[in-house]
Amino acid sequence: MQHRIFFGGCERTKVFDDHLNEQLKKIERFLEAEPSPRIIEVNVHFHAPRSLYEVRARVKTRNYDCFAEHSGTDYYAEVNEVVDRLYTQLRNQNQKINQQHKRGCDKTCRAQAAEELVHYDILEDNDEV
Repeated sequence: MQHRIFFGGCERTKVFDDHLNEQLKKIERFLEAEPSPRIIEVNVHFHAPRSLYEVRARVKTRNYDCFAEHSGTDYYAEVNEVVDRLYTQLRNQNQKINQQHKRGCDKTCRAQAAEELVHYDILEDNDEV
């Protein structure tokens, strides 16, 4: 899993990094079964005149593309809020995908699944050689 973390207008400290990484573990656990590439981008900007932290985050995988942002005066609260919003979006998208599969996939979904099985069988056959 790739993490891209950018800080603007403030120094990147170990305390900030530790808190952010601790919060992102929640997202990482959710995406463990997701195929690569899995990218999490976080942008933190500090606006000095107003003492305002603006946190933006995006999760991009093959099945998910989520974006959340929040701004306020407390860095820790803003990071927590953004991660909670991302987690909610991921969970909602996952539920939609599961409901679609329960109702029955359309032809393209079944064709894609069959293609993956054929590809998987080819890989297994090559391993035996």
